[in-house]
Amino acid sequence: MKVSLSILSLALSTLVASEGLSFFGGSQKSLADEPVPVPGDNPLTYCNPPRPDDILVLENVDLSPNPPEAFVAPIHLFERSPN
Repeated sequence: MKVSLSILSLALSTLVASEGLSFFGGSQKSLADEPVPVPGDNPLTYCNPPRPDDILVLENVDLSPNPPEAFVAPIHLFERSPN
């Protein structure tokens, strides 16, 4: 019973994860044909082009450092303190 449940869940997860599968006949399209960059010194782009009636307007975004770097925690944060 456990084996058949495992196989069934694996088959269903593969079916759900398959790209382009649609039971309702709809198809997805990309949000924007051409990526619109966010102004400033950054690698950001808008998903949809900004509109005049947007609540939030990004005038400029400067990232420092650019490109962003991964955070590396100092080794002493992982050491145990003596009690």
